[in-house]
Amino acid sequence: VDTRNASRTIPGAVDNQTFQELPEDETAKREFATQKLSSARNTCVDSALSGIWASSTRLDALDVEASLAVTRLNGIRVPPLPPSLGFLRDQHGRPYSARSVPVNESRGMHQKWKPRMDSIVASSHRFNAHTGPVTRMTLSEDQSFFVTGSHDSTCRVWETRSIIDSVGTLESCLTYQGHKDTARVNDVAMVKNTHSVVSGDSNGSVHVWRIDTVSASKGGVPSAGSTSESSRDITGLRTRDAYRVSGTTEIRTLNPDEGEIMAVAHFNGISPSVLAYATQGGTVHSWDLRCAVEPFALRHKPDMGFLVSMVVGNDGNWALTGTSQGFLALWDVRFPVLAQLRQHPSEAPVTRLTDAGIPNGSTHPTVLLSCGENECSVVDVVDGRVLKCLRVLDPSLRHVGRSSLPASVTKVPFLSTIPIPQRSRDATLRQTPFNRNFRVHKSIYSSVGSNSAGGGGYVITGGDDRSIRYW
Repeated sequence: VDTRNASRTIPGAVDNQTFQELPEDETAKREFATQKLSSARNTCVDSALSGIWASSTRLDALDVEASLAVTRLNGIRVPPLPPSLGFLRDQHGRPYSARSVPVNESRGMHQKWKPRMDSIVASSHRFNAHTGPVTRMTLSEDQSFFVTGSHDSTCRVWETRSIIDSVGTLESCLTYQGHKDTARVNDVAMVKNTHSVVSGDSNGSVHVWRIDTVSASKGGVPSAGSTSESSRDITGLRTRDAYRVSGTTEIRTLNPDEGEIMAVAHFNGISPSVLAYATQGGTVHSWDLRCAVEPFALRHKPDMGFLVSMVVGNDGNWALTGTSQGFLALWDVRFPVLAQLRQHPSEAPVTRLTDAGIPNGSTHPTVLLSCGENECSVVDVVDGRVLKCLRVLDPSLRHVGRSSLPASVTKVPFLSTIPIPQRSRDATLRQTPFNRNFRVHKSIYSSVGSNSAGGGGYVITGGDDRSIRYW
């Protein structure tokens, strides 16, 4: 029985002959399994699990033992096995970790990296690329491929090794078309330590799909996350020979009243594997991939504006959300409660939030906050201080000395603390049509980086001025 959709587990009384009789057609297989599970023997087992009197006296000794084991598991609410997500393993069979990759002395993998200006290594073309705006990009933890989401309702997978072999032309190796044709893919993210991808669209649905690897050195046998020694990319990390999507699993289709999926994120706790997704209606939902349980739900007040961005800490203890009115809400995911509420002085939409790590010598996590006109700030999550502010000057001010610049350009923004409202002042916001043109002119929509006190921090930003900048 599919335990993700069933209220309890029923041990099926089957033998080897039963498995040999299973038809190949999926519909016929489901009907055959239903018929077997509805037999008198299994009905008696189900009755014993339900606590019906004297039903256990009609069971065989093996069925009694199985019924008691399942009853104990249901009593302590042990979740079922998680779906196959393609867990990454190193060459020794241990869980893969990008931080534990040995240094490649011959290639100097950990040397400081800096891009070359105006030097395109490879670029995609229309005949084998997205036909709509590319909204998000996420990189696998082993850096073997990256995934892009677009408004053309598709997600594409690109091998990093193909960049070297591209001769200037970058081609995707596969396309995921599980979203509806009318949907826009708003966000994509990787499931931690796996080759599975989470994508959310404008129709309110979240998809989890796995990328399988096919190694030519192993005779073309599909592999979900095992590393291959056959080749290496420019970073010295092991790459795969080929990729294909083996299957998809739709996690949930939300109520249309909640609107679009604005952001998705995944984190691993001590035991759960939690997927968080923010909806246009103002709620951050969660989904434990092991079972059909929602660990927490974070609900915004309507007067805070539409929920447009989200970031979850790597430890899974906190989450930061941004709204269309410049509000930043810090949530304690463990309880879950709204811990702090702040607002950007521009009151502009928070177009992007990205985890920037913990600086050396500090215990406070930091995030990259994209808000305002061509502005990206490094913000301390705990006390709300803006540590650094990165701005793109207007072309008319590029030749003006720093001392002569207007105060609006040189001033570091201050995030004001807002008392947490107990009641909403405007309860009609949820019924207001969502305007996708709320973004101000010249905004930063994407950022990635790392905050380091040792001088090795960097930020890469991209916005609607069609420029990618390295800070």
